[in-house]
Amino acid sequence: MRLVFIRNAIDQCAVLRAMPAAVRDALAAGSTLRRYRSREYIWRVGDPDDSLQVVADGMVLIGNMGPDAEEIVLHVVARGECMGEPGIYSAQGDRRTDARACGRTTIVEVPGDTVREVLEASPEAMRIFVRRVSDIARAHAGRMALAAFHDARARLAQLLLDLADSHGVPTPRGRRIELPLTQRTLAGLVSVRRECVNRLLAALAHEGALALEGGLITVLDEPLLRSVIAIEVGRPHARTRHPCTTPILPAPAPAPRARSALR
Repeated sequence: MRLVFIRNAIDQCAVLRAMPAAVRDALAAGSTLRRYRSREYIWRVGDPDDSLQVVADGMVLIGNMGPDAEEIVLHVVARGECMGEPGIYSAQGDRRTDARACGRTTIVEVPGDTVREVLEASPEAMRIFVRRVSDIARAHAGRMALAAFHDARARLAQLLLDLADSHGVPTPRGRRIELPLTQRTLAGLVSVRRECVNRLLAALAHEGALALEGGLITVLDEPLLRSVIAIEVGRPHARTRHPCTTPILPAPAPAPRARSALR
């Protein structure tokens, strides 16, 4: 039964189920099933980075914790998704992020040696894996550009559109994001404080762009959210930041005061 559960979890993973059946059989045979309590860490910065994990049930937040205990969330990994791909062929061999369970979570862990063995025996599986790592790199580049050139309102709008694409369920009113994301998690994804996300969500809901119901977000007006992003792109000069739109960054040291020439 355990092996059947593991194989089913691998078959549910969009990346792995595209691989040949023999590859999925080999991955399942070498895998281990692990269960985590809510908020329990799956890995920490500096841990060995030599395994691939498939989320069989639950959700995982991947990010970094700042010195003031504010969390920057880089990825939300939900059921049927995998994580750990960049470390499989990395020469460094250590984790650069933290990963913790959001609610009770079950993980299928595939050792790096098993992953490399099956990938190198199947060109088709290797192409799928390389495509996945390329998509991760492109997503990181896009997020860096978003953080550099957009304020928090535009970053939140883009995040909601992305989540609607990846985890949205059509409803008569719009697309409901089927992830139980707290405002703290959204704040970590947008790189602002929770209070800022609270105000931004309330404003977007007031404008009719989204609805907040039962702990879930429904995107009601996608063109409106896209217009928020387009307005930012169209500004030719430096942005004027709203007080709550500044990313969480260390405060710069105060500049030395210039000594007056007049005595």
